[in-house]
Amino acid sequence: MQIIQGSNTRSKVRNSIDLCLVAFGVFYHCVTKKNLTASYKAMIRLHCATSGRHTLILGKILGMFTRSTTVSPHRKSIVKNLTSLEVKDICKKINSDGFYIFPELIEPAICDHLIALARHSRSVPDNEPDTLVSIKTIENLPSSKIYRMCEEDLVKDETVQQLMSDKFFFEITKEYLKSTPILCSVKLWLSTTFKAPQETGDKEAQIFHFDMSRARWLNYFVYLSDVDEASGPHCYVKGSNNIEKNSPGHELLKRGYVRISDSDIERSFGKENIVEMMGKKGTLIIEDTRGFHKGKSPISNSRFMFEFVISNSLFGGKYSKVKIESKNISEKLKEAISDSPKTFQIYSIH
Repeated sequence: MQIIQGSNTRSKVRNSIDLCLVAFGVFYHCVTKKNLTASYKAMIRLHCATSGRHTLILGKILGMFTRSTTVSPHRKSIVKNLTSLEVKDICKKINSDGFYIFPELIEPAICDHLIALARHSRSVPDNEPDTLVSIKTIENLPSSKIYRMCEEDLVKDETVQQLMSDKFFFEITKEYLKSTPILCSVKLWLSTTFKAPQETGDKEAQIFHFDMSRARWLNYFVYLSDVDEASGPHCYVKGSNNIEKNSPGHELLKRGYVRISDSDIERSFGKENIVEMMGKKGTLIIEDTRGFHKGKSPISNSRFMFEFVISNSLFGGKYSKVKIESKNISEKLKEAISDSPKTFQIYSIH
């Protein structure tokens, strides 16, 4: 009993220190627009210790620093113009399950354009992070599981800028987070069939994990080609975005910011709650990646994926400004930045 009491006391002290670190980190971020590693790690520890309750509260507090702005009603969406009721229904589903698979597909022409863009952009292989390569030269003979396109190349593209400024994504995020949405990153990557010796899939996020770069956010994933079992479908553990204290899921969170095996996930949540998301080209998945998720390794077909991350604050992990040259910026993105500079604060125009 004394051992348990001692352990509880140490946990309370650790949590109290972490609360102070997070509070100071938020103050530091508000003043400098930068993040402290110690505060970020403290946020993750508190998330794990409290089954996510701490980050829910922190997210609400951070959201209070950003006045909720109206998304320009005159802008048309190239995805779909949603009614307020549709937005609320989507957010209700995400809050319940952790994800929502949009029933309509992104236009095939947009998907084809993004794949072509990937093939003409610089990319970074995960196993050689200091190397830049061209997808065109390695696609048929890859030497890495993942190739990530450089964001500064992506945001020059007019179609990407159309998506960046599309009100569809921001209306949903604004309703879900109840604050001004902030675009955190634009990503495009290739998952290949490459298999390294003694591969575990850990580095490529192909083992179950949760994300925690910010306190609250939504991810938007787009399949740029058909995805079946052989293409490495994205997987999500239904309901794992809302883990109750003392539940089996809480015991997994208490392990910290680590990868979790399939067998442990099945024991905690049940195999029936592991959703493998197959879909046609243009499938759009909206996801709260606080829940456990992974991408399965492609077996016979490589997979291109496009992604937005939209949060309500940049507090959390470190981030860098992304430059867009003024000659490369579209009128639509200019208008969007003018309407809501807070939303696009991470992108600097030169």
